[in-house]
Amino acid sequence: MKPCAILVLPIFLMSAATGQAAAGPEFVARHAITLNAPAGAPTQYMPSGPLLGNGDVGVMQSGPAEQLIYYIGKNDFWSIKYQSPIAVGQLRILTPALQGAKFQTVSDMRLAEIRGDYARGDVAMTSRAWVDAKQNLLCVELSNKGSKPLAISLQNSMGAGTSVVPSSVPASPSPVKIGCEQYGGGRWFFNGEMADVTILDRALSLEEITTPAKGARKDVQTFDGKAGKPLAAPDVSKVLTIAGWVKAASLSNVADYIVSKGDWNHAYDPKKILAELNNMYSNHALPNKLLSFGGGGIENVSPALGVTEMLLQSHEGVIRFFPCWPRNQDARFGTLRAKGAFLVSAELKGGVASGVKITSEKGGDCVVQNPWPDKSVRVIRNGQPTEVVSGPRFTLKTAFGETIVIEPEVTR
Repeated sequence: MKPCAILVLPIFLMSAATGQAAAGPEFVARHAITLNAPAGAPTQYMPSGPLLGNGDVGVMQSGPAEQLIYYIGKNDFWSIKYQSPIAVGQLRILTPALQGAKFQTVSDMRLAEIRGDYARGDVAMTSRAWVDAKQNLLCVELSNKGSKPLAISLQNSMGAGTSVVPSSVPASPSPVKIGCEQYGGGRWFFNGEMADVTILDRALSLEEITTPAKGARKDVQTFDGKAGKPLAAPDVSKVLTIAGWVKAASLSNVADYIVSKGDWNHAYDPKKILAELNNMYSNHALPNKLLSFGGGGIENVSPALGVTEMLLQSHEGVIRFFPCWPRNQDARFGTLRAKGAFLVSAELKGGVASGVKITSEKGGDCVVQNPWPDKSVRVIRNGQPTEVVSGPRFTLKTAFGETIVIEPEVTR
């Protein structure tokens, strides 16, 4: 029998995502990402290597077969200078016998793991890495698939490199301005109006968001497209909120984003949004399929949020199904999270919503915009029909862990 060794390495920050696969796993499984060469290094921009994470801890795999590197980051560990997350530490797995080995990694989107396959002659090894969904734990599993024993050693260190990690970082001396790019050297000045712009070191409550939205704009400032204006901003620890209203008078050909056409609350054309998203992924995708425009993080990660918001919205505590989706384009989503601790699934087929399911994770009132405005709605709780509701908007009482299905009432 040929020698075979399996090494399991539980690290202080990561292990495989557990739990049931999301709705529509067959679609997710089609989008595995295969790399035939190492990719990714610490950067102030978007990382290009295979990624793992659980919403709090993020990990990027890098390095060749003889020196696999796992850079570990944390949501609240950021660079003040570059406004980007940075590595808390790294794990290196050294296997000298694999120097020059053939290399392949597969990022499995359905199982939330990275699998590696490395071979050179009769020396071969596989790897499997994942982050635990419920705790900050990294696990890496190594298997010897060759005919010879493998000598493996581990190294771990703080930060992304070998330099000393400073005990503290001074605040940025640059003043905050609005109406222009902060670090562009005089690019992209805004032409139009902004109202009620504030920067806060905390998250806004629902009342603080909805009350100004329903009232008149107060502190309206005009910008001429040639200069920005200073804005008082507090020192930010972990939370940053920028609030305000924007009305553009003209658009830049350089920064050609999807923006409002001059109305404070103008809705975007969903077909144009989808066309722009397709263009983004065709022209700006990194090897790991993240988007990179060379600019800020919000610009790079917002397309995924944009698709989610087109399918499901729950701002102001009201769940809305397919609020900004082309009615002639079929779509389906599963277990998207809505405000109030609700997991929501639905399908749009032939312009009609169906398969609407809501699971309450903590109980409480669930306010729903009627997906079938001209019809009454049958409510099925844990498999049993219980009541019929009607109107453009209705409220469902929910219990902890309860699953509710709603469907249009059939008239006889």
